[in-house]
Amino acid sequence: MTSHSEQLTKVLPMLEVAYQSKHMKLAAIARRIATLKAQVAQLDGPRGGDLAQPSTRAGADVLWETWVMGRKTVLQRDIALASRDLENHRADVAQAFAKLEVARRLQQKLQAEDAKAAERRISW
Repeated sequence: MTSHSEQLTKVLPMLEVAYQSKHMKLAAIARRIATLKAQVAQLDGPRGGDLAQPSTRAGADVLWETWVMGRKTVLQRDIALASRDLENHRADVAQAFAKLEVARRLQQKLQAEDAKAAERRISW
């Protein structure tokens, strides 16, 4: 093995860990978005507005609807921010993956060159 190949062998695990870490963070952001969307869907569920209910006549449903609208606004803002983070982080993951793949291919190339050099030495 040449010194470059040895150095690359030492660097590859670090690149792999960096890629896996970024990928896991991307997955966590995606899970956060799914959770927030599920909360919005829950708020969009059916609600009763029966006028025979005393709470409806007292205006509690209006207060509830106001709270639901405010909560949905907050959730939708959080979804937008998380989506922005997701898009920004995708570039980081792609860059980490590209570095890892380049290092892997370079290592394969160096190993092939080392094998050819060793084969030439044996044939002398």
